[in-house]
Amino acid sequence: MRLRVAAGRLLLRLMGSTWRVEWHGEERFAEARRQSPGGNVIYALWHGSLAMLTYTHRDQDAQVLVSQHRDGEWIARILEGLGYGLVRGSSRRGGVEGLFGLAKQLERGRDVAVTVDGPIGPRYRVHPGALLLARRTGRPIVPVIATPKHGFALPTWDAQRLPWPGTRVRVQRGEPFWVAADVREAQLQTACRELEATLHAWSRHEERVFGRAFEARDVQDRRSWVERRSEEPGPPLVLRAVAVAHSWARQVERRVRPRPSGLGARPWVVGIGNLEAGGTGKTPCVVALARALLEHGAHPAVITRGHRGQLGRRHPTIVNHPAEPGASDETRLLAEALGEEVPIVVARRKRDGLELLRRRGDVDVVLVDDALQTAALAVDRHLVLLDWENPLGNGHLIPAGRLREPPQALRRAHALLFTRARAQALPRHPAWAHLEPERCFLARETILGLHDAEGRSVDPESLRRQGVLLLSGVGRPRAFERACAELAERHRFDVRRVVRMSDHAELDRMLEKQLGRMQGIGCEVVVLTRKDFLRLQQPKGKPLLVLEQRLALDSVGRLLRILVPEITRLRNPQTAPRETPARGFPRPR
Repeated sequence: MRLRVAAGRLLLRLMGSTWRVEWHGEERFAEARRQSPGGNVIYALWHGSLAMLTYTHRDQDAQVLVSQHRDGEWIARILEGLGYGLVRGSSRRGGVEGLFGLAKQLERGRDVAVTVDGPIGPRYRVHPGALLLARRTGRPIVPVIATPKHGFALPTWDAQRLPWPGTRVRVQRGEPFWVAADVREAQLQTACRELEATLHAWSRHEERVFGRAFEARDVQDRRSWVERRSEEPGPPLVLRAVAVAHSWARQVERRVRPRPSGLGARPWVVGIGNLEAGGTGKTPCVVALARALLEHGAHPAVITRGHRGQLGRRHPTIVNHPAEPGASDETRLLAEALGEEVPIVVARRKRDGLELLRRRGDVDVVLVDDALQTAALAVDRHLVLLDWENPLGNGHLIPAGRLREPPQALRRAHALLFTRARAQALPRHPAWAHLEPERCFLARETILGLHDAEGRSVDPESLRRQGVLLLSGVGRPRAFERACAELAERHRFDVRRVVRMSDHAELDRMLEKQLGRMQGIGCEVVVLTRKDFLRLQQPKGKPLLVLEQRLALDSVGRLLRILVPEITRLRNPQTAPRETPARGFPRPR
């Protein structure tokens, strides 16, 4: 304990001594002291800026509330060594005693600091503690915002921010916020929202100084550093250098291992892939195309790699049940949506899975999930999926971006499908200018509803005025969050926390952790995707809701005619099957 306290105190002093601290709003702060009955104030700050403000306000005899949890003990000793007075307690442990202790310190003429969104969040949501103190003592609340020019965030619930040594740190003090002594409980909630809006406004102002946007939601991004940075428009130089090497390696690999053309015979092979590393909706697209093929009288099958599953490692395995032991989340999703009508082959070597289907002899069309980068697989037609809103991400290859190959790889595509379209217009870019507009299609995600852990339909109206937590482990979490936000706006429930995990990550441990904090952050249920739900070990009996979505394809008949020429002759009862479809369609370049 002593070693940890000494190391923490020394590290904070060493780092803080290099910061170039700039103070702003001194006139407002002086006016607040003049108007205060005791000449002292209540500092209101975000929990995520606690480390910065701990150093900038050291040795000023400010009183702080420290949790009675065992982790709070060594934090209390660090603060004590930096000249702070301590009042023990939190909203969960000794909260009432802690507020009374802070009120006594205010009446003695000392300043008090309160993390308005602590101790467990939701982040950037104001709790009533500071307002109760202001109502009882008549002291003004002074918003204090600390913003570094360069720094990093710790993987904690509050995303604790630490500036890099030598960087600028702006400390902004806002207008004093007063709470009258006769304010009632209903009015206190309104005052909470007003103080929250004030803190948000100052936070946006300070982030804008350094050219950044302020994210007011409680978003806990548990993905890796590379995943998060690859979504930014200006990734670090080291990642861009690795991405250039990745691009060169891809070009060499393309020359050494050219992609083979399809055989042009039954079964017809359609590859469904993308340029980005997941998140464009390949699995829902496979489901939609397989159902469309069934409606046209064809017998389709699906080949998938089964990423992070146990099946298909040594030899291809046919799966037709979502409860198959060892199946991956994508395999479970396909089996649940398609049932026994469509054989689903899991194979690490997709060529082996195709040979298995050829030997069966009862399949007309094979849909290969994620086939654009598979070098040894002979594919007749390539359908490439791109996100309508941001088709090429930030334009960089992995790890600086999300692209697996340069945009020139789209020349192998026979058709493009822009998913999650929000308008009728097609995006334009030189990378797909060689394709006619007739070969570019749109798809939209529609919300089907909510289901509980037992599969029963839940009316979203039942969530009105309730708190909701979003948990996801998918390639594009923002698409899921946007759909939930639209549902929340329509049915008036409150998304209080968002937790993002890496694609295909195990969610059980994080789910248990968040369920233990549900009451503290005011949430009643957890909402997740169907893909994430199928990955849970024991979902039943927990307050979970599954957001059901479907990918709706525009002009699906025209798309099938491009991907599968003369589709009506494949298994039409009035016509014998043709082994060789009509010619005249472009081959991959």
